[in-house]
Amino acid sequence: MKLKWMAEKTLSGGTHFDGKNHLFSEHNLEWDGKAGNTSEVLLEHIDPLHTKAMALIGPIPDDTKVKYRILGVEDNVALTDTFRFNHIMNSRLHGGHNTTFLLYGDNQMGESTFRHMLKTSKTTMSKRSKKSRSQLSFDYTIHVGDAVQRKWSLVDWEYNFFKPLEWAGMSQTIPIIHAPGNHDHDESTEPWNRNLYFDIYHGLDDLRFAFKRVLDWEGADKNTNEIQTHYPHEMTTINDSFRDYIKGTRGNYHQSYFSTRISGAHIIVLDSQCASRSQLRFLEKELESTYQDPDVNFVIVVVHIPPYVEYWDPVSWFEKGEKYWGREVKEEYDVLFRKYMVDLVVSGHQHNYQRSKIKDSNQEGYVAGENAINPVYAIIGGAGGTLDTEQVEEYSMYDVTSIQFHYVELSITSHTLYWTARDAFSGKIFDEFTLPNRQRRMRLNQAINIAKSFNS
Repeated sequence: MKLKWMAEKTLSGGTHFDGKNHLFSEHNLEWDGKAGNTSEVLLEHIDPLHTKAMALIGPIPDDTKVKYRILGVEDNVALTDTFRFNHIMNSRLHGGHNTTFLLYGDNQMGESTFRHMLKTSKTTMSKRSKKSRSQLSFDYTIHVGDAVQRKWSLVDWEYNFFKPLEWAGMSQTIPIIHAPGNHDHDESTEPWNRNLYFDIYHGLDDLRFAFKRVLDWEGADKNTNEIQTHYPHEMTTINDSFRDYIKGTRGNYHQSYFSTRISGAHIIVLDSQCASRSQLRFLEKELESTYQDPDVNFVIVVVHIPPYVEYWDPVSWFEKGEKYWGREVKEEYDVLFRKYMVDLVVSGHQHNYQRSKIKDSNQEGYVAGENAINPVYAIIGGAGGTLDTEQVEEYSMYDVTSIQFHYVELSITSHTLYWTARDAFSGKIFDEFTLPNRQRRMRLNQAINIAKSFNS
């Protein structure tokens, strides 16, 4: 698991290079409360006052509460409090326990609403916890993209995303599964693309190597071998070997797609901003491997731009060509979603709430066969960005449309997926549904196909 954070000025102890462009910190991340369990911290200085850091921890036993803190190397003094988070993974695969997710997206430029939403989600969960006399809390967060408006702005990242999460007590204690939105990162593979978050969040194949950002500082010459990058105490030149390393990694520099399996739910995160042949191959391989895997109860795809957008600014949609953004999701990826019976496709981008019809195999007009189990498509872009109110397309596939700020609670057991959409301010439920696990639905679908073959 990756842990990352932002530090103002420099972290205690400073940093040094080992002569091979490996950037090491002189402090460690201690996890699980054991002195021997420390992880090297990789740093990336992004301006004279701010440093991004990342560390890997693991392997972590399933179904444990992980403790962690940052320590100084020389004096072993704690630089942070001790934080805890749940690590569920597959431990509840066959049990009746719930694994809970908080889902939201498109909070950009809506800090006040975002804070209200986070507070409401915690308050609602706390009330349910007291009522049921159980310790209910969110185990994970799924963010469907567009956490900020300006991908290159530290102010946006700090005040529109990280500060609200920290204020709500979630940033250090609830792991985030984040699908990149078009405002979150730049599709450019150039190392001076001004991305701040996703370049360190994804794409580090050699985890001992810390990317040093090449910022487009005034006077920097991108066409020379000595692109200057600004560090807190000096100007450092990037030599030919580092440039060669960057060239060799450009193929996966923005590999912001990945998968994870939690409590029998196989979650596939796609990057609608940077569609590629490699991502398409990755998606099909993932879906093929999970198609009839008895240990997979649900397949969930998270992708920022939905395959079917109905609401947008009409001028931008029709005249500025924004209707073609993420077209690969609809034209290439959605074919695979249907072919391999994905259970749920969750997106943002469109700033309101929509949820498609839920079709069971026994419904009239249902098309049996390989594509019989259609996904549920959900758009949940209501965590703070200005709401979209004008309709630009009509697909006749959505059962629920709601123009309001919102969030979603997703609860998964080995048997059932529970979806609950709530108002961001009141916590009132305005949409909910359940899905049985895919093994049960596939068996039902096979039985119906057999019955139809006898009747034909």
